[in-house]
Amino acid sequence: MLLAHPTRQRWDGTYTIPKGKVIKGEDKIDAAIRETKEEVGVYIDKSDVEPTEYCVEYRTKKGYLYKKVYYFIVRIKNDVCVHVDNREINWAGFLTKEESESKIFWRF
Repeated sequence: MLLAHPTRQRWDGTYTIPKGKVIKGEDKIDAAIRETKEEVGVYIDKSDVEPTEYCVEYRTKKGYLYKKVYYFIVRIKNDVCVHVDNREINWAGFLTKEESESKIFWRF
């Protein structure tokens, strides 16, 4: 799993997938591809993205929905070089499922 660490966050429990807002004229897959390239320097071919859309909802303690994050599964076919510029992300890399769970799901 490709995870990134936001520059201005403490290290423990703040890893995330590359993500951002969908801009006008984009679909969710195009936005995910663009954000991944911008944040971690990894280009994804749209044909490598599985069409199933997944969603994680973030809610307040009172149950109000305040954020939805959509994500997709991509099957990487070649070696990938990750590059971060430290403006938004100060670390990114591929981790196993177990490693990822220990870093990304700290709020749940």
